[in-house]
Amino acid sequence: MNVDQMFYDHHRLLYRIAVAYHHHTGIDVEELKSETHVAFMKAVKQYETHRSKFTTYLTHVTKNHLASLARKHARRSNWVEFVPLPTTDSTEISTPVPPSSFEYMEQLRACLSPLAWRIAQMVMCGDAVVEYGKRLQSREKIEDVLEADGVKQSKCVQAFHEIRDALSEVAA
Repeated sequence: MNVDQMFYDHHRLLYRIAVAYHHHTGIDVEELKSETHVAFMKAVKQYETHRSKFTTYLTHVTKNHLASLARKHARRSNWVEFVPLPTTDSTEISTPVPPSSFEYMEQLRACLSPLAWRIAQMVMCGDAVVEYGKRLQSREKIEDVLEADGVKQSKCVQAFHEIRDALSEVAA
C-alpha cells in the first residue's frame, strides 16, 4: 500500500485526534492538523508490521507527538513579559506603559515582600536579562547579585516562590 492511500485511509482518525487535542489544550486546530501529518509520516517511517496494527501504532505516535507539542505550548504560555516600571520622575520613562499595567504592578507589589518586589523590579526593569529558554541562568544571576548583598539563597528561593504565587493570584 502506498503512503497516499494510507493517508487517505487514516486522515479522519488524524483529524479526530487533532480536534480532541484542540478542545483539551486550546491550540489552534489547523496547527494540530499539520502536526498530525508530521506524526503520520513519522509513523509510516518507523512502523513494524509484526508489532501491531498500523492504526494502533499511528494513534500512539500521533498522541505522543501532540502531547509533546502541548507541553511546549504550555511552557510558552507560562512565560510572563514584564513592562518596565516607571521611576519617580515621570520624565524618565523610556517605554510608554499603559495605565492598566500600572494597576497590575500595584496589585503585584501589594502581594510581595520587599525582597520579592526587589527581584520583580530587577526582572521588569531589565537589570536581569530574562531570555526565553534561559530563565535558569537569569535566576542564577539574580541570586548572585542578592547573595553579594548578603541575602541567603534560601530567602531568594522563597521570594521566587512568592512571586510565582502572586503572579497567579493577580492574573486570576
